[in-house]
Amino acid sequence: MDMMTSTTLKDFNYGRFNTSRMGSSMSNIRHNKRFSPEYNSWFIMKQRCYNPNASSYAYYGGKGIKVCDEWLNDFQQFYEDMGPRPNDNWGLTRKNREDDFSPSNCEWAPPQRRRPSKYFLTYNDETYSLKEWAEKTNVPYQTIRNRFLKKLPPEEILNA
Repeated sequence: MDMMTSTTLKDFNYGRFNTSRMGSSMSNIRHNKRFSPEYNSWFIMKQRCYNPNASSYAYYGGKGIKVCDEWLNDFQQFYEDMGPRPNDNWGLTRKNREDDFSPSNCEWAPPQRRRPSKYFLTYNDETYSLKEWAEKTNVPYQTIRNRFLKKLPPEEILNA
């Protein structure tokens, strides 16, 4: 395969994809994963960051969130770094929502971990979502949420 200038390979999950000027490295493969869920996640990630007409641009590109250089124009690199989605309903999320999309900051996650929290509470100069406070304090989330909605002071919200 080293000297091939054009060939077609069969990928059992995604159908056919063409290669052109393939060297000894498989990194030059041009694939047809355009309809895969991973490609869709990659495409949407870029739309959110760079297309001002995208519905969620304000929450990503509008806030300065970018896609790392390695992924910006290279789906294959994105796929090599992220791998296949582990489950049909899992999607791409950033571990730290203030940082860009990159291999060290992204993971596949179930829906409940991808939804941004509506409620945040600051106590002793630390700000976390109510769900994070529930995990930190071992106070049930519903208890914290109910107290928060009653507009109790933070020390009362977080005490067991």
